[in-house]
Amino acid sequence: MQLNSRMSAKQWTDSSTFPEPPEYDDLDDARVLRYLFRNFAPRRHLEFGTWKGKGARRVLEECEDAVVWTVNLWEGEYKQDGTWAYAGKQDGKKVRTDAGGMIGIEYLQAGLGNRVNQIYSDSRLWDDTVYPDGFFDSVFVDGGHDAETSRADLYKALRLLRPGGLLLLHDFSPSGEVHAQFPSTAGVSCMVAEELENIAACCEEFFHVEDTWLFCAIRRREATGEQALREVELIREASAVKQGETVKAYKRQIKREAEIRYIARCVRTKRDAQHPALVNREIRVE
Repeated sequence: MQLNSRMSAKQWTDSSTFPEPPEYDDLDDARVLRYLFRNFAPRRHLEFGTWKGKGARRVLEECEDAVVWTVNLWEGEYKQDGTWAYAGKQDGKKVRTDAGGMIGIEYLQAGLGNRVNQIYSDSRLWDDTVYPDGFFDSVFVDGGHDAETSRADLYKALRLLRPGGLLLLHDFSPSGEVHAQFPSTAGVSCMVAEELENIAACCEEFFHVEDTWLFCAIRRREATGEQALREVELIREASAVKQGETVKAYKRQIKREAEIRYIARCVRTKRDAQHPALVNREIRVE
């Protein structure tokens, strides 16, 4: 399949090419993804960031032979200010849409769960070494949107993606205006800019699809013999270094958050002692 970087999302998704998809949010991205999956027809697909399972459902509905592996934090994602990254209404109550039983709910309700391997883990700590190099036909990176998490996901994706495989990164945009309005795109776009040389070394084609937040690449095919082995080894070494740095940073973050919670608890205890009427107050955790 020839991928043309000059084609816009509307050209790629002309209604005469294939039927309208069933969902209409992030419409251009959804149509392009369905088009790519239908034509590329991956059999083994890896996804960083399950959320409600919309991405997995698209792959499974478009590719009848596909099996999906998808990674998501059980507790969901938080924004920098500590609030939930994703939330919605259910029975009139505010609920997290990327945690617990809401993870993958769309592919489950569609009856597609028998073709999904759901992995509950921080993708930075997920042990991908049980999978051989080039195990997956396609990889969709749409998990943590900060630069370091998306970078760790990219390195794992490059090792796990077969030669000629399809790499997709979501929340990418070359527009500064988009970054300002949608902070999730800033981290991913910054990471792609910093890693562009590595991406070019590993991929024979890479480009942004106009009118979308999609960055696409095709894993390099021509490397053979010692060259291919060395390339994989370099990626593995870089991945190990990045993962080691990420794990250390993650542990520091956990420790820092624990210290903040301890300080907050001490302040709250002192305040309650001064104001006994507050002891029985209703506490809402988000």
